[in-house]
Amino acid sequence: MPINITTYPSLNDRIMQQNKVSIDEDSYELDFSYDVFEDGETKNYPLEKDSKNSLFYQLFDSQGVWTPNTHNLKVSGVFIITNPMGLYGENGIAPQKSSIGLAIRWCSGTSKKRGAKFIGDINKSPDRQEIQFCVVFDKAELRGSVKFYFEFFINSNELGSQNEQHLANTKGTLIGEDQICILDIDAKEQNFPIELFDDPEAPLWKLSVLENDPRFTPWGSDAVKIQLNKAHKDYKYINKDVKTKFSSVLLREILASAVSLYINKLQEIAKKWDPECQGLQDFLNDDTDWESGCVAEVVKGFQSEPMNLDFTSPIETSISVHKYFDLKLGNL
Repeated sequence: MPINITTYPSLNDRIMQQNKVSIDEDSYELDFSYDVFEDGETKNYPLEKDSKNSLFYQLFDSQGVWTPNTHNLKVSGVFIITNPMGLYGENGIAPQKSSIGLAIRWCSGTSKKRGAKFIGDINKSPDRQEIQFCVVFDKAELRGSVKFYFEFFINSNELGSQNEQHLANTKGTLIGEDQICILDIDAKEQNFPIELFDDPEAPLWKLSVLENDPRFTPWGSDAVKIQLNKAHKDYKYINKDVKTKFSSVLLREILASAVSLYINKLQEIAKKWDPECQGLQDFLNDDTDWESGCVAEVVKGFQSEPMNLDFTSPIETSISVHKYFDLKLGNL
């Protein structure tokens, strides 16, 4: 728990221990999900967390659909505190007659975004209190590293008693801050955008690729899409909702084949926009003046952890892509 240097008491470990107040560890376990409009309704799908430690998270979608540029992001959780009344009174951080507000705050230097959302008031009770919350970010709203915090503040203008004159009593005064986690939105592993379509005459899947300059085309802006045909008779084998028919092997093969095709297609696109380059690898080695988050930047990242793709030849690309999807989706 960080200690803020102020002229009045603020939340810290000493005050919490002295007053027998505790914040449950589950308060720092955020859940992440996204929405997809399917079959005339909005469905919510969970994102999985890859944790480097208890503070730092990266997100990935086992269905291979979500990217920060194409879908929204929902951040939800529950703040759990025991004996919150210990935060009030002369030995706490707020006068008895006042109220302590709780907010979740976020900031991202990369996105040039910051904000906060009020999620509830902390009770004057010895009982355990739970405050549920959810924050929704629009697609492409967040990029890079995003930090989340709990903020505690005075939420009413109430003068304290004679023994509480040392406590903050002005509404809006920050009296505590506790970091929840750091979320890496632009991790090197980027999911390929996947969308559904209905065409009884079309194949089970197809790949859509724009031939715009990869150095200046944002990833997720329809630059590449894997399209799955819901009207095809074999769609049930790649639809996770049909558990009795679903085949993870077939889905992995489709994704691996599509990604391999895309990398090979990029070989052609690279030479189109830079005729002097010796192929995709040479094209990617010159990252001068690239737009941040562009296709070339993302694809270059495919060569590093966790994907480790090999672009030296179509055969090596196919082998490395299949190996990656076998490891990532092998437990579906």
